[in-house]
Amino acid sequence: MLLLRWQGSGLIAAFTGLFAVLLGAALLVPPLMTLTMQALVPIGQRTLGVLGRLAPRDILRSLSRTSVAIAALMVAVSVIVGVSIMVGSFRGTVVQWLEQTLQADIYVSPPTTTANRVLGKVDPAIAQALRSFPGIEKAVTYNDADVRVVGLSTASGSKPTPDKLAKLISADGDVSAGKRPYAWIREGLGPDPWDEMNAGQGAIISEALIIREGLEGHPETITLETPEGDRSFPVLAVFYDYSSDQGTIILDNDIYQSLWHDDRIASLGLFVSPDASVEEIVQSIRQQFQGQQSLSVQSNRSLRQGSLEIFDRTFAITNALRLLAVVVAFIGVLSTLMSLQLERTRELGILRSHGMTPRQLGTLTLLETGLMGTMAGIFAMPLGFALAWILIYVINVRSFGWTLQMALEGKYFWQAMLVAIVAALLAGVYPAIRLGRMNISMAIRQE
Repeated sequence: MLLLRWQGSGLIAAFTGLFAVLLGAALLVPPLMTLTMQALVPIGQRTLGVLGRLAPRDILRSLSRTSVAIAALMVAVSVIVGVSIMVGSFRGTVVQWLEQTLQADIYVSPPTTTANRVLGKVDPAIAQALRSFPGIEKAVTYNDADVRVVGLSTASGSKPTPDKLAKLISADGDVSAGKRPYAWIREGLGPDPWDEMNAGQGAIISEALIIREGLEGHPETITLETPEGDRSFPVLAVFYDYSSDQGTIILDNDIYQSLWHDDRIASLGLFVSPDASVEEIVQSIRQQFQGQQSLSVQSNRSLRQGSLEIFDRTFAITNALRLLAVVVAFIGVLSTLMSLQLERTRELGILRSHGMTPRQLGTLTLLETGLMGTMAGIFAMPLGFALAWILIYVINVRSFGWTLQMALEGKYFWQAMLVAIVAALLAGVYPAIRLGRMNISMAIRQE
């Protein structure tokens, strides 16, 4: 826990702390299994008879092997739970952020874009024409550039940030229409600090910039390197931003033009009149300016959908990781059962010679694996929640500087529980079949 709470440490310390949590949980499996199986012996005898008594006792008698298999399955299933919660929380946070931030109906930019920034500029004549385009009620323009952050100051002092670049955005209006989510707003300002920023009273910066610099307390000023020399701006607010882990600073367009001497436009957000059709205007813009400049013209809906498609493709690898974790745990349980079968060949042969049928022997094997899978699934639930907490509030923050909102859903837990039980039962099918074909005389003679 000290490694996870150590604010100044990096990802190596965070992953070391994560490994320590997994190791500690695995070491708790033997004593927990001892207590649980001892409690299940009388319950199993009352409900399932002799087989219900034998299954937990067999698990206890071979605890040195069964606990390893259960711990492996527990860790694998906990990874499924933790990653599922993390990805679900990430997606839910991004969806909410997109719904709050992207309020304009149409977005226009050059086609040479990356995932989080515009590389080209819009023709000034086209930008001017779009302001008065039929059906457009309001147009908001943006420009962006890389800027060197010279320093950040808080109430507890200033912190120099040499050679750190951030994304600078200049705006003449708020594309979020006042719904942008803020992590902090300077005391004395209203719920929307955009009017003060638009009046040139300061800058709005992203949360990632604060976390990246490891600042404690609320920011006071930010100093940027400009063509006119270093300039300091009061920090009016800190906003949530998931488009860049580099950090983002928003300044009023007039201040940007006066210091950087750049009046170009990188993108526009267009608000459509209530009685106009968004899709029809999108098509009209594409047709009218087709011969002048190649433009990316997207509706609000298509832009959100495209962003989520990119997100889903990015995390598609997690499905393969979940499957890989289950396969590894399945192999661990299967190898444990096979080794136990070899060790207990004489014992099982004696049980057969005393009247236990092949079906009962197979049922005993599946009952043991079912108990192992159930225990692994139960133990994996709190461990998976702990992993999700570490992934969201420690590793993700140190990696990207983003604060996510944890989203818990019941399906993350019951699906993982089902995976643990099914994997354990499937691992017990082959040993159960082999036991059913046992040669009793050969098994009894074996020492």
